[in-house]
Amino acid sequence: MAKKEQKGDQLRVDEALSSSELFFEKYKKPIIICLSVIVLIVLCILGYHNLYLAPRTTDAANYMTTAQDYMARDSFQLALNGDNGECIGFAAIADEYSNTPSGNLARLYAGICCYRLEQYDEAVDYLKSYKASDINTAPMSRELLGNTYVELGQTDEAIKAFNEVVKSKNDVYAPRCLMKLGNIYQQQGDKEEALKAYQQIKDDYPSSIEASEVDKYIAYLQ
Repeated sequence: MAKKEQKGDQLRVDEALSSSELFFEKYKKPIIICLSVIVLIVLCILGYHNLYLAPRTTDAANYMTTAQDYMARDSFQLALNGDNGECIGFAAIADEYSNTPSGNLARLYAGICCYRLEQYDEAVDYLKSYKASDINTAPMSRELLGNTYVELGQTDEAIKAFNEVVKSKNDVYAPRCLMKLGNIYQQQGDKEEALKAYQQIKDDYPSSIEASEVDKYIAYLQ
């Protein structure tokens, strides 16, 4: 009985193998084509990352160093546009190496330089295109964007930018932007919204620098 069962099992295995072989023979060409395409795609991806993107990432990081040196010395024009020598500047890095991490960061630094150079329209373009990657640069870039809109007289856009920072609940940037929101509302004559912003500083960020001086604003409005 056991031998008959073993023979039956072996027969089913043989039939399955035969079916697989027939299937492969029937669809051999499309199967090989599909596998070849998959291998080619994988090789292209690896080649792009290892032979193209990796060297460009290294080059961009090296260029960033020289531009950052100028920025640290408050030479914003040279940091932004380069020195016709070793430093190509943040603007060129952001443009030529846009698909690298340094290229993205260069947009933020270019925005800072443009703001300091009072090139506010250009600053907005750079800051809006910057893709923030951490909890500190995100609110910092949004605050600077709000400051730039204030300089351009675009108050509604400034309010939107500052409110984005408030939503981040960052202990440093949120109370600072609440103070700026309060100032804007106060200048607009919106006493209720100004008081709301100032009171939020006291309630949510009592240890902040802004909380130590917000009482005088509240007292003035009341």
